[in-house]
Formats: sequence, structure tokens, C-alpha cells
Amino acid sequence: MAVLVCVTVLACSACTTAPRTTRHTAADLLEASDTLRDSLARSAWLAGRGPSSPPYRLGLGETVNRSADRLSQSARRVILARTLLGEGMLDLFDARGVAVVLPPADAQELARFGVDEASHVGAYERPSHVAQATFSSLTRVASLAGGPADARRDTFLVELTIIDADSRAVVFTDRFEYARVAAGRLFD
Repeated sequence: MAVLVCVTVLACSACTTAPRTTRHTAADLLEASDTLRDSLARSAWLAGRGPSSPPYRLGLGETVNRSADRLSQSARRVILARTLLGEGMLDLFDARGVAVVLPPADAQELARFGVDEASHVGAYERPSHVAQATFSSLTRVASLAGGPADARRDTFLVELTIIDADSRAVVFTDRFEYARVAAGRLFD
């Protein structure tokens, strides 16, 4: 009997069901941050710069949530900061003559949320460039069986833009897109 119960439990745990939600996860946002950071590291905006280039001061700007999911201002700022300050970016920025500048209160808030690199940025000065992030989504609901809606797909877009603070010209922009699909009766 015990063997039958174990086999049944294992068989049921091996079965996969369709996802029941299309909400994005922390892993999705971390992947977006990593991908955008890699894109920024390879960008033309940084490629032609060296330590002797005129200094740039890069600050964190506005983050906007246009997605259907709730995403707090703090969470959006952490994703933006993680993109700019994560794995090797401070060294790369230093080699390219770019300093990330944060007001002390912002650096303390980011450190509280686990962005330890925020404590390594220089003294705050007016930024020459500002990084902004926009979080968007598009929802599609459909019926697979011809009845009430029973399928949903949310496509999420995370966009990073760096602008020149004086001219307001966009000097870098890239986006990361991912989708979530769910099945089952949808009544929202």
C-alpha cells in the first residue's frame, strides 16, 4: 500500500499543469536587468569612451509602470539600479569615464533593498546623463474552445533609456520582452 501511495504521489508530481497566472516573477525582472546591463556594456554610447574622455555623471531617473501588474516605485528603482550597478558595471563605467551619482538618501534606500554597490558610488553631483526605466505590458485573452475565455497571454516589456540631461537627446535605449501564458477559466 505504501508503495502504491509513493508511486501515485510521484506520478502526480511529474504531471504538469498549465500555468494559472501570467504575473511576472522576480526571476523575470532579474533576467531583464541582466540582459539590459549586457546590452548597455556593449553599447556604442560606451564603446568610444575611455578614462581620458570628458567625464559623464549618470544618475537614476524616473521609473514608470505601465504594466497591468503592481510594481512598486522601490522595486522599479532597484531593477534600474541593479542594471547600472550590477556585476562589473562600476569597473566598466570607471574605465569609460562614467561615474554613477546618487543622492545619499537614494544610496541608503537601495542598500536597504540589497543593492550593496550603491554605497560605492561617488559623491552626488548634478548628472550629465539620466537613466530611466519603463515597465509595460499587453494582455490578450482568447477562447481555445469557442466558449468563455480560457487562455491569457501577457507580454511584458522593460525598456532602459539613457538621456543627455542638457539636450534631452536619447543616447542609449534598449528593451527586453518576455511573455507569460496561462490557461483555465478567466473571469477578469
